Amino acid sequence: MLRYPQKVCKAFVRKRCLWRKYRADCSNSVLQQRYVDAAKQCRQSLHDYQIAKEMRIINSNNVGRFYKRVNSRLSCRTGVGVLRNEDGTVAANDNDKARLLNDYFCNLCTTDDVHYLFLY
Repeated sequence: MLRYPQKVCKAFVRKRCLWRKYRADCSNSVLQQRYVDAAKQCRQSLHDYQIAKEMRIINSNNVGRFYKRVNSRLSCRTGVGVLRNEDGTVAANDNDKARLLNDYFCNLCTTDDVHYLFLY
């Protein structure tokens, strides 16, 4: 699990606390503005932490750490989540997901009638 410094953790806690208060009273514009400000502060402190972390990696002159960080930022590990069929069955593995998505998109699309194709 990723550990953040205390400043970032406090920003997350403050944002979460203000969100709970704002959610309980959505008509309160003062709470809304305080939450928006806390969210901006949270994003900024997280951004500052990430920049500082990357600068430490760059200044360490460790090529292995540098390329490991670059590759982790470039690669995308998200995939298609678990899908549910119309009858309620769950498709968890890649083949079942592909089959389910193929069936769904085949039902949406129409096939061309080759009899109307004229070649000149």
